Amino acid sequence: MAVGRTKQGFVMREWIRRRVVEVLANPAHECLPRVRQAELVGVGSRTLRDYMTEEVMAEVARMREGAVSDAMLRDVDRAMVLKAAGGDVGAARLVYARVGAGALGSSTPEMSLDEIAAEVERLRREDGVGGA
Repeated sequence: MAVGRTKQGFVMREWIRRRVVEVLANPAHECLPRVRQAELVGVGSRTLRDYMTEEVMAEVARMREGAVSDAMLRDVDRAMVLKAAGGDVGAARLVYARVGAGALGSSTPEMSLDEIAAEVERLRREDGVGGA
């Protein structure tokens, strides 16, 4: 696979190019100063800037379009569990589908009701929401 050339005309190192794309495509790193982004890549800020070619930035943009971070998914899961615990039936269905109950009506969820209740209680404590 052709790795490409830096802005200075040097051949890119594959691992640096991969890390640059990975770091810059992460929404959590978007507003960080370039110096901090370079630290996350493991290079100096000049090297980072040199690797930010049109091709690399186009790849970063493509990855950002469909990017959903693990932290975002955890936040969504936490919100859905709290809504379900508050009595929202639609949220409860989504939570059961997410934790492995499979199709509604399945009598063998991967988590028992006690485990789900314990998870709801743990999330309430984390978020400082009063329990039942």
